[in-house]
Amino acid sequence: MPNAQSVKPKNFNVDRIIYDDGDFAVAWGTWQDGSPRLGMHWNGEAGDPGYPKLFGNPVWKRELR
Repeated sequence: MPNAQSVKPKNFNVDRIIYDDGDFAVAWGTWQDGSPRLGMHWNGEAGDPGYPKLFGNPVWKRELR
């Protein structure tokens, strides 16, 4: 199960983890276009990278401004 610090896609640069209870995390960061965004990630179990994921890799779900 990936923790919030290990979710590092190229299109979202995490500036700060705001909340992480081990199952769900919220991060403040910068999207690939330079806009500030909130990102969310739900951790999976065992070998599951959680949600969202792209091609089996954990990513952040970006929230609109």
